[in-house]
Amino acid sequence: MSSKWVSRIGSSRPDRPLLLVFPHAGSGPSAYQRWRTVVPLEVEVLAVRFPGRETRIREPLVPDVETLVKETADGLAEILQGRRFAFLGHSVGSLVAYELALLLRRQGLPGPVCLGVSGYPAPQVRIPDPLHEVPDEKLLSFLLERQYVPRSLLSQRGFLQMFLPILRADFSLAGTYRLRAERPLECPVHAFAGASDVFADPEELRGWAALTEAEFSLDLFPGDHFYLFDRGDDILRKVTKPLL
Repeated sequence: MSSKWVSRIGSSRPDRPLLLVFPHAGSGPSAYQRWRTVVPLEVEVLAVRFPGRETRIREPLVPDVETLVKETADGLAEILQGRRFAFLGHSVGSLVAYELALLLRRQGLPGPVCLGVSGYPAPQVRIPDPLHEVPDEKLLSFLLERQYVPRSLLSQRGFLQMFLPILRADFSLAGTYRLRAERPLECPVHAFAGASDVFADPEELRGWAALTEAEFSLDLFPGDHFYLFDRGDDILRKVTKPLL
């Protein structure tokens, strides 16, 4: 498997079911490499790499969900063909994973056997703040206040010049998104959250239950928006169980 769209987390297991991970705002697959020691042996885990980040840094960023999901569906088509798979999104990655599941269904293609959503309110519950429109200074203040980035990075001008446009594009995915009328998914939806996450009240994640006709669950863990990096084994075990 060689594709600019994904990076493998853990060992290569192309003959086994697949879990696709959709990263949080401003990030890419490299953030999830810390999970490589807890990937279940029975599955292969690939993290999605969107345009404009990591090895795709020279490609244009995509700031709207509809365009990004269409491009992602095309980019992942060969990878998904003939395999059983599940989706797991964190933060705005949850929104992209959900919309991709809907698009596959509209195209008459097999969809995920399970959707995991983490740290993101159900899209019908709350319209996110338009953070992609605020000035840099206000955006950085917001991120520091909520511990999204360490203060030490503020002095790294090169990092900020690269990071802020990516983050704005990802915040635009949320800020410009509007939920369309769709029938609920047929697959289970499992939601996860950090109990002290300031970006997503765990109660707001309960709204995901309305977006599936199948099983729904919500698991809360100690921690903030980035709780999941310490609970990879628990999360991966739950979202991959329907694959086995």
